[in-house]
Amino acid sequence: MDLIVQLLGTPNENIWTGFTCLPLVGQYSLRKKPYNNLKNEFTWLSDAGLCLLNLLFMYNPLHRATAKDCLESSYLKEKPLPCEPDLMPTFPHNLNKRAVPAIESQSKRVKV
Repeated sequence: MDLIVQLLGTPNENIWTGFTCLPLVGQYSLRKKPYNNLKNEFTWLSDAGLCLLNLLFMYNPLHRATAKDCLESSYLKEKPLPCEPDLMPTFPHNLNKRAVPAIESQSKRVKV
């Protein structure tokens, strides 16, 4: 919990409606940290990226982030854009295509 508080600030009614009504809240004392620290932790991230992270971490019972909300984020439209899967040789289906010929040639050598 302490790591979450360090990163996102101490939960309160303003940022988490119903927080004080949670059953175990009275049994724990959280360090008082009034602000979100995402910007300081992710200095390389753009404003759009920080906005997306905040959207994902935000708790609001009336509006929770949906996959559609996240996909509409301007962060996913920033450069560099994602590249085609064929240009990423670490995809498992590409690795398997490369590994098969090597294994077959090794097994032929062993038989000789």
